[in-house]
Amino acid sequence: MGSGRLAYGAVHAAALTLEKSQIPAGAFSLYLIPQKDRWILVVNKNVNAGSKYDERQDIARAPMEMGQLGEPTSTLEVSFGRMGPRDCSLRVYFGKTGGWAEFLEK
Repeated sequence: MGSGRLAYGAVHAAALTLEKSQIPAGAFSLYLIPQKDRWILVVNKNVNAGSKYDERQDIARAPMEMGQLGEPTSTLEVSFGRMGPRDCSLRVYFGKTGGWAEFLEK
């Protein structure tokens, strides 16, 4: 994925938790900060298109679980999947690397 940040928008209707952080219902930007051996998922309250990333707007940060994919992807793939009645998983695949983080509904 290289260095830098990847931005992705998200809107949700319920309050969530990401690790120990509380995320109120609303619209947010999601950022991935790639590091050598892990990715950091950032939930940021600034949703203005084209605006620069501002760390002071972060409301949650969490390291993503990481793994190797059996088949590499040729493009970046981002998806949300419902894992249970109150559990949603964000999955990000790039090349042979996959990362995921779980959001729980409060």
